[in-house]
Amino acid sequence: MTEPGAILVGTFLPPPPSSLLMTLPGVGSWQTSPANASIGWGWEPLDDEYEVTALPLVDTSRKLQDGTPLFARLSYHDALAVAERERGALVTSAQMEQILHFGSVAPVTLPDAAVRAAAARDPLLARRPGETVEAWDQRLRNAGMLSLAWAAHHDAEFFSRLRAAGGLHGTIANAGKIWIRGAPLGRAWLQGWWTGQEWIQQAPPPGATGFHDAAHHDYATLTLLVRRRDGAAMPSSSSSSSSSSSSAGWVALAVVAAAGAVAAGWYLSTHPAAVRRR
Repeated sequence: MTEPGAILVGTFLPPPPSSLLMTLPGVGSWQTSPANASIGWGWEPLDDEYEVTALPLVDTSRKLQDGTPLFARLSYHDALAVAERERGALVTSAQMEQILHFGSVAPVTLPDAAVRAAAARDPLLARRPGETVEAWDQRLRNAGMLSLAWAAHHDAEFFSRLRAAGGLHGTIANAGKIWIRGAPLGRAWLQGWWTGQEWIQQAPPPGATGFHDAAHHDYATLTLLVRRRDGAAMPSSSSSSSSSSSSAGWVALAVVAAAGAVAAGWYLSTHPAAVRRR
């Protein structure tokens, strides 16, 4: 079995779950450099005016064992910079809804059964006596959600589900949670994980600060870009004004939504992959 830290060395990664899939002491977190972020899967028409990257941006420095490039894990700040470099913009919430019409696979939310099984073999990460599954899952998220191992496991599982669904035809939803346009300066907006009925990670309402700051990244924060089909310049994705503190109502909503996402993520991870169309 590959040692936990060994996956951070070299270009190719072992196929999950052959490693412990955790961020252990001395291993730390992993983030894509903007210089390594690239449009790996080309562009697909979204509507008469725009086209969208078929899949999220990739990290040219890391590949799965079969040669498939990992998706790039950019912060919101870096995603904005890459969008400008590529003469594009981050997608909007409305464009995320459009992408759903092309189809989706079941979202990959971690920890899943493979991560729990690997953690159960480690004395530091195994489920403790009397610990609920929900509490254990949160402890595993705290340990692993910033790691390269979780990113690799997420991507391997996504592509497995995509192959089972018949491969890529155009674009497709649920390759992670996607950075969306419009967050106030210094903050970050995400939308993703369509369940077939709703988004687990819903777009914040206009003016809200969102759950994360612009430096955040984790195993599921991915980047789709849009650009005009006629080649005209896109408006800046960034907000022109700094954010104010969120209202008490938004803070309360964020707490409730985050709790719901934890529960929903555990539920979805136990269900088989399926293609869903609206």
